[in-house]
Amino acid sequence: MHLLTRDPQAQVHAVMTPFGFLPADDSAFVNEIFDAESVDAFFAMSQDLRAQLLDRHANTNYGVADPEIIAALYRATYKDRVSGRQRLHLERLTRLVHAAHDGAGLALTLSDPTGAQHRSLGVDYLVCATGYSPVAPESLFSDALRELLRTNAQGKPQLGRDYRVATDPRLSAGIYIQGDCENSHGLTATLLSNLAIRAGEISESLTRHAGARHFADVGT
Repeated sequence: MHLLTRDPQAQVHAVMTPFGFLPADDSAFVNEIFDAESVDAFFAMSQDLRAQLLDRHANTNYGVADPEIIAALYRATYKDRVSGRQRLHLERLTRLVHAAHDGAGLALTLSDPTGAQHRSLGVDYLVCATGYSPVAPESLFSDALRELLRTNAQGKPQLGRDYRVATDPRLSAGIYIQGDCENSHGLTATLLSNLAIRAGEISESLTRHAGARHFADVGT
C-alpha cells in the first residue's frame, strides 16, 4: 500500500507463498490469548500442546495484516483494473530463490513451492519483508556460564513461570529472560502491551529470592 501510494507509476510485485494476503485474527475470543492470565495455562501445558497452540494461533501476530488494510488495498487495485491498468501483481504460491544485480537493476529468480519450476523477474528494487529471528539471549553468555544453565528439549534455557533461568546450584545469581520465551510462556511473550505485567512478576521474583537468601545468610 505504501509503495503504490508513494509512486502512482510504480509496478509492485508481491511475491508470496500463500494465495493472498492473510488477515490478522484479532477476534474477541481469540484475542484473549494475550491476556496475562493465559500465561499460567500455557506454561502448564505439555510441550507438544504448546507447539500446537502456537502454530494454530500464529495468525494473531505473524505474517498477517489488518483486515482494514487488506480491504483498502483490494479497493485500490480494483479501481486500477477498472481504469485499464494494473499496478499490483500478486506472485501467488511463489518463493524468491535468488536475486542478483544485472546492470539495470535486479534479476530475481522465482519458483513454485516445490522448487520444480523457475522464472525470472526484473525489478528496480527489492524489499524483503521476511520478519526476523530474535537473537538468542544465551549467545551473550560465556562458555562457563552456559555450562551452568539448565536447558529444555529445544536446547533453550529452561525458565520458571517467573522467567528465571533454572541453573546449577553453584550459581546463586538470578538470570531472567523475557521476550525470547514464546515456547514456554506463549504468544504474549513478545508483546509490549504486557511488558509492565512481566516486569512486575520479575520484580516480585527478585524480591522473593533476595529475601530467601537474606534469611539463609542470617540463619548461618
